[in-house]
Amino acid sequence: MKKSTKIWLCILFVVLLVAIIVVSNVARNHSHVRGVRVEIDYQGADTLVTAADIESQVLLLFPTLTSQQVQEIDEASIRDSIEANPYVESCDISVSIDCRLVVEAKQRVPVMRLFLDGVEGYVDRQGRFMPVSEEGDADVLVANEALHERIVDPQRLDLAVLAEDTVRRRSGVVAMWQLACYLYDHPEVGVLFDQVYVNKDRDLVLVPKVGNHLVVVGTPDNLERKLSDLVTFYRQGMPKVGWESYKLINLKYEGQVICQNR
Repeated sequence: MKKSTKIWLCILFVVLLVAIIVVSNVARNHSHVRGVRVEIDYQGADTLVTAADIESQVLLLFPTLTSQQVQEIDEASIRDSIEANPYVESCDISVSIDCRLVVEAKQRVPVMRLFLDGVEGYVDRQGRFMPVSEEGDADVLVANEALHERIVDPQRLDLAVLAEDTVRRRSGVVAMWQLACYLYDHPEVGVLFDQVYVNKDRDLVLVPKVGNHLVVVGTPDNLERKLSDLVTFYRQGMPKVGWESYKLINLKYEGQVICQNR
């Protein structure tokens, strides 16, 4: 076969392939939406929203969706409505080859459960509030006291922004969230604790799962050093004296673990 013939055959193949793709896209664009498929990336967190929840939300807000043609789908509006869900961090919208609307969503990651001044809910890794979910509870640090603090509008809470504010970054709620983030990111330490609160001296105080004592952390500064000192003490000191010997372990002072006897 001549070289020129091979070239023309290759060109013809490419043209036919492009034509098939164009015709297929045109046909798909004029086809009706056949349903919704939802995929959720939980990012390692406990389930607060399910695929069925998001599918129901989409079909409730866009009741004519399955009678629309693919080309009529308002992807931006659907995306905005899903991202308004308090448990969704972000989502992507696409249409599958079989004409189904595909939602790929990321669930927000709760790091702390907040009980404060009548407000109950979760705070996520970005410092935003989430209500308690009907789908189940997240196994995260419980924050249940910060003296003299109130949350006026939980839905507008943004602890990451407050943490950058030189005046408000020492807020007890901000400090508890910063500690909760550290413990979530370091589960080998985080698994040791159930609760955190702020005492009258504005110190962070952790309540361990094991032992009848409290751990005074102070501020959220130098957490790696403080908690490393604590783990070392737990491993080397506690087995010698017993877990019921102390009522208070203080990590506030650099290079020291100060214990108060029961």
